[in-house]
Parts: sequence; C-alpha cells; structure tokens
Amino acid sequence: MKALEYLPTTHNYSGYLRTQAYEGTFTEVVARLLAVKWPYLDWAERADDAGRKPDNHYYQTWINIHTSPGMSGFVSWLRSVVDGSAPTPELRAKLQEIFRSVLRYEYQFFDMAYRGEKWSA
Repeated sequence: MKALEYLPTTHNYSGYLRTQAYEGTFTEVVARLLAVKWPYLDWAERADDAGRKPDNHYYQTWINIHTSPGMSGFVSWLRSVVDGSAPTPELRAKLQEIFRSVLRYEYQFFDMAYRGEKWSA
C-alpha cells in the first residue's frame, strides 16, 4: 500500500486538533469532538431519513456508522458534558469559537477533496 501523505488542509486541521487536545480543558476537548461528530450525525440521519440507499458501499457504511445507537449516544453524551459545564460568558465565547474553527476546517476539508488539493512546489 502506498504511504498516505497529509495534504495541506488536512495537515493544518489535524495539527489544530492535536494541539487543542494537549492544550485545551476537558470541556474544550469535548466541544471539539462535538463540533465534528454532531454535524456528521445530522447529515447521516438526513440521508437515512430520505430513504434512498447509496449504491456505493462506502457511503452506506458511513451512514450506518453515523446513525448507529452508539454514535447518537456518544453525541448525546458530548452534548451533556458541554451543556452541563455551566459555561461562564468567557467559556461560552471560547466554545463558540471552537465550533466556528472546527466547522471552518470541516468545510475546508471537503473543499480540498473536491478541488483535488496538492502541495505546491
């Protein structure tokens, strides 16, 4: 198997997540996971609710994983941790920035894949 190489956006996104995992508080780390997993759960539920099954096995597997009781339970737990943290105004602003940053990276990730991003020389 050919060795995989991070493309620029993935390199930056994964670096952001690793750095925050080491430097963030427990609630901040959980909020980052929530910002990643909650939209995926929502997208998968919408796809599943539409009742159309993708012909591509990998897409259907992705939907099945993200609509599983384990995933919905995990997202519910993440939400309960963040909601139960009783954030101060400062923490609330930090949590909002976490969601914005993660969602920007998620957008950039899909845009990168669509555009066929490559490292420049």
